[in-house]
Amino acid sequence: MRQSAAALLVLAALLPSPARAYRHDDSLGAKLLGEFREAITARRTGRDFYARLDAKPESAGLRLLLRRAPAERVAWYDLAENAVYFNTRHVQKFFDIKGYRDSRIIEILNVGKGARSEFVKRADALFLHELVHALQSYLYPRYRAGDASGSPVEFEYEAYFTEDLYFHEKLADSPELLADFLAGKGQDVYTAHSLAGYIELSLDADRYREYIRSRYLRDEAMGYTELEEAGRLARARAADGRIAAYATGDSSAYDAGKEEAAAAEAERAAYDSFLEDFYTSRWPSFSAEALLLLGSTGLEAGDYKLALDCLAQAEEKLPPGEKSAAARELRTKGALAILQAAAHIRDRGEKMPAGDLALLFRSLEEASARTGRPFPADLSAARRSAYLRALKTFSRRASSEREPEKKAFYRENADYFSAALGGPAAAPDSP
Repeated sequence: MRQSAAALLVLAALLPSPARAYRHDDSLGAKLLGEFREAITARRTGRDFYARLDAKPESAGLRLLLRRAPAERVAWYDLAENAVYFNTRHVQKFFDIKGYRDSRIIEILNVGKGARSEFVKRADALFLHELVHALQSYLYPRYRAGDASGSPVEFEYEAYFTEDLYFHEKLADSPELLADFLAGKGQDVYTAHSLAGYIELSLDADRYREYIRSRYLRDEAMGYTELEEAGRLARARAADGRIAAYATGDSSAYDAGKEEAAAAEAERAAYDSFLEDFYTSRWPSFSAEALLLLGSTGLEAGDYKLALDCLAQAEEKLPPGEKSAAARELRTKGALAILQAAAHIRDRGEKMPAGDLALLFRSLEEASARTGRPFPADLSAARRSAYLRALKTFSRRASSEREPEKKAFYRENADYFSAALGGPAAAPDSP
């Protein structure tokens, strides 16, 4: 990464000062669009997606632009401009540079093929995520365009899953990305974005869909709704038109509204069918592979919580009596995860933060139950002690935390610890 930054600085020294801002927008955009396409179509998920994208004539006008935006935005698709944007705040962080105007960054990247290559290599999965939204706007214009009073949150289910399917294939080529992430080594913003989503989604599809739904629907300013609610609003508008038609004697507006509502309903049904088929056809094999990859890498990296969670779920999905070599390998790794996690607790448990220790105990307890292996009897007392301490802390944080995701995390774990300790008798103020 430092070498890329140095290359940018050298190029900057050689280039003249820009005569006009954004002069190289189209040139850079065309280069990046081509380079992203080449990288993404090297993998199955990317090829499948581009086949769908290329079938829509609107994709010929798609643009890619770099602009400064609020820090929370890394990349986004702009419907009105049919353009994918990357936030230059994060582009600067990626290249470890500061103080560059957008026009200068665009100019430098336009001639810096090596720098573009590094950018594309890291940001490809996120770019694919935004391309999904572009295709959605072409396929379902009544919903994506906002005519249905908000962009459906279900569109994010497809975008995240597509990104994760692609990223899973990418990890097969670059396993060090996951290992470095679990080892706590610094990651660029684009890889970190994809890894964080991949780890969550790989554990449980339904839970992650619910996480996406609650996250996007919580903030009304984000302009998200649900397909069912969007359809209801479209039907309600048509009904309002019917009342006006009776009052004025002119039914043309009502007829047009009724046709629009029917078309919106057809779009909703088509997308519902596509999304169900997409998850049904791709999720089983993807989740099995991802759980094994995450669990194995977690075991090697000493991330025992991740290893226990993933390997136990993968083993639980094995058909009864499965005796294939892959099944034997999975069971062996699952047993090792339990043994090594228990050994880690014995050796270092007293030095671990109370919350981390309790969460590791929970993963060990759940993995043992899922795989039919006994929980280490010599750790039972330590488990109870850890749960008691964590229950007090997590209950307090659940009451004071304002961020919904964190609040839900503390509450769910506090409830688990309370139930494991015997329910009401283990209230937060218990000794």
